[in-house]
Amino acid sequence: MDEMKNIGVKFHYWQENSNWNSTPLMGEDKLIVLKNFDLNPIFPEERANLIRNLWNNFYELYENLKNSNISGDIFKQKAKTWLQLFLTPSIGQYNTHTFKKGFYRPADVTPYIHVLVFHVPEFLNEHHRFGIAAFSCSGVEKKTISTDIKNDQNQEFIVEKIGRINEPIGLTSKNDPGGTF
Repeated sequence: MDEMKNIGVKFHYWQENSNWNSTPLMGEDKLIVLKNFDLNPIFPEERANLIRNLWNNFYELYENLKNSNISGDIFKQKAKTWLQLFLTPSIGQYNTHTFKKGFYRPADVTPYIHVLVFHVPEFLNEHHRFGIAAFSCSGVEKKTISTDIKNDQNQEFIVEKIGRINEPIGLTSKNDPGGTF
């Protein structure tokens, strides 16, 4: 908590029943934490440095996305370097002095990471003049949700979307006779 105060980010956590909750980090606060949070009080120095390197390289990728002069080839090289660090494996025998904890497994690579590393460079090369913002769908998603809510269809819209999203795994809305929602 002290470190969050030191970097000027308001953050609170509390316990409800047996679960811990916290205030969400949004927008600029996420970037401040990513760029400035001191990991040394929490982790051993070697681990803190490794995490800091991962965070710094990700922040650099984020900044490069806003740079209109970066080529897709350079971005791809930096993104692949970051991915290699992200996938740093653990080495040594667990519970011995030789063990060094890695980061993530290949199975932990999300579709977002895949797109960042393997498709964003292509977008930058082929569609550089539009900028990366041209590839965001958030405006379309926001407009769709806003339109449905504005038309007083929010409950039906949400139930319909949740039902449609969850059907493949057997969860449907409470309005469905076979539903488990």
